[in-house]
Amino acid sequence: MLPLFKLYVGLSSRDNKIRIDREQVIQTVSRCVNTFTTSDAKGLYRGKPENTLIITIAHDSGRFVRNLAACIGDLFHQDAVGLEYDGCYERIEAGSRSSILLDVLNDRDDQQAIKAKDMVS
Repeated sequence: MLPLFKLYVGLSSRDNKIRIDREQVIQTVSRCVNTFTTSDAKGLYRGKPENTLIITIAHDSGRFVRNLAACIGDLFHQDAVGLEYDGCYERIEAGSRSSILLDVLNDRDDQQAIKAKDMVS
């Protein structure tokens, strides 16, 4: 059995000026995780409604999922990405990511993504 993690990704930028394409987020995640589930939700961030993408991942490494969340925050101009695990919520700040994983998500091929996954797990 693998632990189950949920990432909460707001679909607008830090300053609310940029709408984030949910398909682009999904494509980015699929570079390092080949099996996950997505769902759409409405959330509130600082009192303002925001469309939210929830990504559910079964993975054996919480460290890897935290790095992935931080990378998503960096790539999509978020202050943070929410992480739920075992009934607890944590804010993963953008900028606290593994640069190796960020390089992979930016422009590397799938074999390099697998290597990076092993390095940050």
